[in-house]
Amino acid sequence: MTSNLARWSCRLAPLDDGSGPVLVACSGGADSLALLALLHDLGVPVTAGHIDHGLRSGSDLEFATVERAAAELGIAARSQRIVLEPGANLEARARDRRYESLEAMADELGCVTIATGHTLDDQAETVLLATLRGAGIDGLSGIALRRGRLWRPQLCLRRHDTLEICRLLAWVPVDDPMNDDVAFRRVWLRREVLPALSAGADRDLATVLARQAVSARADREVLDDLASGLLVAAAVDVAAGHLDAAVLLAAPIAVQRRAVRSWIGFPVDLAHVDAVLDVVAGSRTAVDVGRALRVRRSAGALFREPIAPTPVPQIVAVECPVPGRAEFAGFEIVTRVEACPPVGWPAGMSSVVLDADAVGDRVELRLPVPTDTFVAVGSRRPRTITATRKDAGLPIGLRQSLPIVARPDGTILWALGYGGAATACVTQRTSRYCWMSATVV
Repeated sequence: MTSNLARWSCRLAPLDDGSGPVLVACSGGADSLALLALLHDLGVPVTAGHIDHGLRSGSDLEFATVERAAAELGIAARSQRIVLEPGANLEARARDRRYESLEAMADELGCVTIATGHTLDDQAETVLLATLRGAGIDGLSGIALRRGRLWRPQLCLRRHDTLEICRLLAWVPVDDPMNDDVAFRRVWLRREVLPALSAGADRDLATVLARQAVSARADREVLDDLASGLLVAAAVDVAAGHLDAAVLLAAPIAVQRRAVRSWIGFPVDLAHVDAVLDVVAGSRTAVDVGRALRVRRSAGALFREPIAPTPVPQIVAVECPVPGRAEFAGFEIVTRVEACPPVGWPAGMSSVVLDADAVGDRVELRLPVPTDTFVAVGSRRPRTITATRKDAGLPIGLRQSLPIVARPDGTILWALGYGGAATACVTQRTSRYCWMSATVV
């Protein structure tokens, strides 16, 4: 095998910390199968790790492709099934769950590194996606060669290289039909946008975008180092995290922004960063940056301080049986329970379908309070009702005046004008379906 694969395996990025046990994320596609073969060719101790998302019929059979390849190489293969709930952001949620499962599998197997089969073409698509979002230097840096225990050694190879490797080994990779569905933005870029741009520019833009990622990442690392140095120089009280505003102001604006992002301690958008810089400059005295944290300036120093929680007003609620109906705040809420899933799924604005067993036999209708949060179907993190309704484009006046539906224990089930909660979403195990609809009375 070595004589056939050496021209590719010698191009893989080496591990910085040696060649300990490596879990190769192997879907059965050409990219991951090629990586499995190349790392084995280099003598790296590898195990093939397969994650079955269960998103399409027959997906469980794809592990057979991984097992056959692993058997030919004389290495072990493992598979794990994950369940994804229906809803929005399917691609992103599948990716998050996949990496969570790979981390757990690597821990179980004693693998210090997780290798993925990302190629130069994946890098180019990632940079283009970041460009469409208007991302800064972090997004334009693309896929990192190393991030924690993740390792992407074949970012220098093209997708056609991995197909050629599989051909030489007489392996038939899995063909994921989702890779042909231009409804997914990455597939649309791959199938339509990048070829059109390359034809118009009369050059292979994938290599150009990949080079840009390398350049942006180098710039990012320099900025990170400068920002770290600035935080050290500006520290007034290291334990409390207070900063000297004048020292911050003396630095270039790009370094200030990066230092402030790091100092805040959690992800914030550019608008919040620039608002903090207004505080640094003295044009504002304080600003709330989210997560109940305020940045304040006093006597030339910058402080982070928690925001005292707003007193929760008394909640007046109306009980509604399930099935049944009730009126509240100018709306009539009707609930019914059916044994069969709906033919079409409502969007959640004025009606929603939830798991009846998760809903229970009675609910409460009330107005939201500022501290109300819930995890919407298709999401993984809690957000306030106001924030979710803002995302839905509701006017400010409606974000607090539309009622919510909750269980008697306070668990929010449905935010009218937005959608249902993940805690009661329909799953493959659902046997009874609760319809809720709202009409103006």
